[in-house]
Amino acid sequence: MVQKSAGRQLEVQCPCKVIAAARLGRHRMRGYMATTNDGRHDDDQACKVLLVDDDLDLLEVTATLFRQYGYEVVTATDGTEAREVLNCTQDIEVLLTDVALPGLGGVQLAHEARRLRRDMKIILVSGNLTMTDASGLVDSFEFLMKPYRISDVLRLLAKPTR
Repeated sequence: MVQKSAGRQLEVQCPCKVIAAARLGRHRMRGYMATTNDGRHDDDQACKVLLVDDDLDLLEVTATLFRQYGYEVVTATDGTEAREVLNCTQDIEVLLTDVALPGLGGVQLAHEARRLRRDMKIILVSGNLTMTDASGLVDSFEFLMKPYRISDVLRLLAKPTR
C-alpha cells in the first residue's frame, strides 16, 4: 500500500514489511533491482511490465516495487506515450494502467493493447471508480481500486489472462 503524508513523504508497505520510505523527487529510478528471491521472478526470465500513471510519485514507487519483485519495468505518464511504447516494444507481457489519464484514457489504451497482443495481462486501476462504477467499463480486464497492495497485483498476475 502506498500512503502519502505531508511533505511528499511516501511509505510503501508490502504484506509483511515496509519496503521503502523515502522522499522522492521527480526523477525516474530506472535500473534498480533487488537481490532477494522469495516468490519473485527469476532474473533470467524477467517479465516486462508497462506501468502507466500520471501521478509521478505513485508511478516511481510502483516501478520500484515491481523491480524488487524481479520484473523489468517500463513506465509512461500518459496513454499516448504508453501506446507508443506498446507499438515499439514487442516483449511487454503486462500492462498496469490508471483509468484516468490525460489524452488517451486507460480503458481505451487497454483495448488497444488487447488488439495488439491478445495474451497480454491487463490490469486497470483507479482511485475514482468503485468496483460497481467500473463494472461496465472494464468487464474484459482485471480491475483494482487505489490504493492497492502489491500482493493484490501479484495475485491478479498469477491468474489466467481474461
